[in-house]
Amino acid sequence: MVGGLAILALSPLEHLRSLRPSTVLQIYLLLTLLFDIAICRTLWLIGTDIQIERVFTVAVSLKFVLFCLEVVEKRRWLKPHFSHLKSETTGGFVNLSVFWWLNGVFLTGYNKILVLADIEGIEEAHRAQALERNIRENWAKTSRKTPHALLRTLAWTLRWSLAASIIPRLCSIGFKFSQPFLVGSLIDYLDSPIKDVHVGNGLIGAYALAYSGVAISTGFYWYKAYRTITMVRGSLIAMVYSRTLDLALSTQHHSSPSALMSTDVERICTCLVNLHELWANIIEVGIAVYILEKQIGVACISPALLALACGLGTLLLTSRIGKRQDAWLKAVQRRLRTTESTLGSIKGIKMMGLTESLAKVIQDMRLKELLLAMDYRKLQIASIIISLVMNITGPAVTFTTFTIISAIRGSGTVLAAPAFSSITVLALIGTPLITLFQALPLIRSAIGSMTRIQDFLNQPSREDSHNRNTPSPSKRCETSVQVEQNETEIPMAVLERTQFADNNKKSDLLVIISEANIRWANADEMVLHNINLAIRRDSLTMVIGPVGCGKSTLMKAILGETRISEGTIDVSCSDVAFCDQSPWLTYGTIRENITGMTDTAFDEAWYTTVLYACALEKDLEQLLAGDQSMVGSKGIALSGGQRQRLSIARALYSRKKLAIFDDVLSGLDGNTEEQVFTRVFGPGGLLRQHSITAILVTHRAIDESGRVAQQGDFENLSSIDGYVRSLVIRGGVGAPEPEEAIQEGQNPSRRVTSSPNLDRVDDIARQTGDFSLYKYYLRFAGFGTVYFAFGALAIYSFCLVFPSK
Repeated sequence: MVGGLAILALSPLEHLRSLRPSTVLQIYLLLTLLFDIAICRTLWLIGTDIQIERVFTVAVSLKFVLFCLEVVEKRRWLKPHFSHLKSETTGGFVNLSVFWWLNGVFLTGYNKILVLADIEGIEEAHRAQALERNIRENWAKTSRKTPHALLRTLAWTLRWSLAASIIPRLCSIGFKFSQPFLVGSLIDYLDSPIKDVHVGNGLIGAYALAYSGVAISTGFYWYKAYRTITMVRGSLIAMVYSRTLDLALSTQHHSSPSALMSTDVERICTCLVNLHELWANIIEVGIAVYILEKQIGVACISPALLALACGLGTLLLTSRIGKRQDAWLKAVQRRLRTTESTLGSIKGIKMMGLTESLAKVIQDMRLKELLLAMDYRKLQIASIIISLVMNITGPAVTFTTFTIISAIRGSGTVLAAPAFSSITVLALIGTPLITLFQALPLIRSAIGSMTRIQDFLNQPSREDSHNRNTPSPSKRCETSVQVEQNETEIPMAVLERTQFADNNKKSDLLVIISEANIRWANADEMVLHNINLAIRRDSLTMVIGPVGCGKSTLMKAILGETRISEGTIDVSCSDVAFCDQSPWLTYGTIRENITGMTDTAFDEAWYTTVLYACALEKDLEQLLAGDQSMVGSKGIALSGGQRQRLSIARALYSRKKLAIFDDVLSGLDGNTEEQVFTRVFGPGGLLRQHSITAILVTHRAIDESGRVAQQGDFENLSSIDGYVRSLVIRGGVGAPEPEEAIQEGQNPSRRVTSSPNLDRVDDIARQTGDFSLYKYYLRFAGFGTVYFAFGALAIYSFCLVFPSK
């Protein structure tokens, strides 16, 4: 009665306020349904009162119908703003336990080649932004310098996800250790002279229930475990990535961020796979020894002693394994840093003919890395051998000990039921012990990797040296721009105070630098001295000077990447678009590099306008995949000019109030440079149309003697002969025709549109597999090594299975 009333109260609430079917009701109804089925069967077998049997059968049937109704998902009834949720998010307990929600993916993969668009995205709680936000809040409250601070923070942040695997793991233990009792009951049933058919049917049902329980509880346990691992991976990678962006440009990394996000994070996740196995395996070994004691008596001590010896041997290897792994991972990081630097300068390396030399250097580093890895692998193999001793020799040692004890005591031999039950128990604890012994070295490795990540996160952050709130500029706007010089430096002309007299208002100035001495974070020598500068809003400021005079350092100072020893830098906007001399491109498509790999809605009209302004349309026409073409690692698939225009397009698409362009026109040919300058920086360009303050750095306006050739505002420079005037004459900047003005959303001629389905390549071999790939790996591994490995595997399988037959 109480259960029925609780169901009536809980079911409507769960239906209205939960996105998924009620987990509590599903578990309650499933468990009570199993118990009621057993009671119903017993009532029919007893046969005392037919009316009670019929009523109880109807009640069980109604409960089964209620259970089926509770299993039904609510996706079709969800409100429109919940329609985007994933199948995993709306799936109930039964759906997730049997992985029913994956059948749609399997069916799609059977009918066609799967692409990324066919796979549902992850839940919001598992996205990097949410994971980083949660762990960063706890990381800020932690004493970061204490040992294992990151490990404790991670465990506390994901405590509920970690705890979610405990109950299904305990259920798995219960179902697993019901098997020895079932084996004993089955042996007794087969040995009995009179065999009751109802008992046989009951044993069949019990076996079905036990193995189904093992399958479901184990599957649900690993489902929860791998969800936790996914959250750990996302949290750590997001923290390392975010920290990389927060470090100063001059910071020397002791560990490569890419190695931390790949090798170290993978080591940690490999250890977490068996995290719950540590305590669960200890429980299983204790239960197994207890059952063995009931079956074979004192002889149960032999497998316990054997397991203890194997554990001690593994612990002795653990410390040595950790040291050798550290040496190996350091070699991996050195090789990765060298490889990254080489790939980033591959064109220059080829032009200088250094390809073979650098290839040999990287190959030697790889060989040294493999030698260090071999030392680590040898100890790992020894650990694996020790872990297999219990599984292979356990039954023989146990029954040999029992036989010796029985012979000494003069007792009889072990009966069939206890013997088979004992063999079952030993088989059940073999795999847990293997997992336990192999997990111990992994724990040491994971702790070392976590320590390296913690050390990286504890590096000093970049100090933002300027003030985001613009103070009164009265003094700053009246000072002149002067730079201390030596004989090799180019003097900058002094700006009169009257030039900024009309701009002596806080709202008119976006960037103000006052008497600033600028240096890099890890250097004591000043790079720029006594810098005074004021930049108006909605203006184009051109910083012109020779190579190496400090133009880029000045731009980095505005971005807050340098140190200010004296003076101030005030920037009245928080978001800045920046294009460096060496364009930064991600490994993605052209469109992704322009729009960013974010969930922000795609603005096609503005995107089209940006492509036209950066003269990228003709380039896209020449590419088979259009703007869906991959740019390669660091834009290797594009020319230098295309990479620079791509970075300009990204800055324009972001529509920030301040945009800094550091020598972005140097890699362009004359005609393309004129087009980009006209459409982006000219009076009718996008920057002026959208009131974007721009700073353009260039070294072009330098005369043959190395002196500053021109200085002044755009109108004055465009009216006299020189570099800016040449752009005006060739590009028509001075008097743009009405049709040359760029209008947002216009559809210029020959514009290339992208195809969203270009990743659907008809690669039929992906469905059936390509044997040539396996043949390639087998050939390089060596057929002798492969034959030896398969032979050893066959011998191991025979020795493992034959004693139990």
